[in-house]
Amino acid sequence: MLGTPMRKIHIIPHTHWDREWYKPFQYFRVKLVYVIDKLLQVLEDDQEFSSYLLDGQTVVLEDYLQVKPENRERLIELISAGRIQVGPWYIQPDEFAPDGESLVRNLLIGTRIAREFGRSMPVGYLPDSFGHSGQMPQILNGFGINSAVLMRGIDAGLIQSSEFRWTGINGDEVLAVYLPNGYSNGMFLPEGFRENKYRLLFSVRNLKKWAKTKNILIMNGVD
Repeated sequence: MLGTPMRKIHIIPHTHWDREWYKPFQYFRVKLVYVIDKLLQVLEDDQEFSSYLLDGQTVVLEDYLQVKPENRERLIELISAGRIQVGPWYIQPDEFAPDGESLVRNLLIGTRIAREFGRSMPVGYLPDSFGHSGQMPQILNGFGINSAVLMRGIDAGLIQSSEFRWTGINGDEVLAVYLPNGYSNGMFLPEGFRENKYRLLFSVRNLKKWAKTKNILIMNGVD
């Protein structure tokens, strides 16, 4: 436990991908292709690398396979085995701009595509929404999802912890985990054990003041 008694550290390798932002879509797609090519190689070569989170959106699969259609079966094998986590969204949602039907259809499309590749991640992963709908717990529950991971859009002073019951306006609930230091709090972890140990200890000390359980979530990735 790296010198933190009674704490369990969960390190989640992942990437966050903006389909289009400060550069055009094709610029970001080139980077996506490089990332997934490397990911497939790493997971196939190293069976101890248990799983990788592909940002909770399935559009990455479509955009990648338009360039590398020959790798579809490789993706299906790894997603079916739970070694690549995809879905439940089609695209990471903006919860302010669209109406409720858009959010529901986003999940409908995302979960359908994820299941075509083997399985859909049963977590309402919302790492980069700039605010959250009061009906989101109800929407997630409608898809059999009872947990969520959140960043932004929350007054940390109001919740006072990184784990809480998120209650929707209709009374539906999900278990929510808030990322007080963002989805990149464990990015670029060093390879050396000694360096890695001290880097993790620093992160854990910072996060444990938020934690109401024995679990600490370290997100090992960035855009």
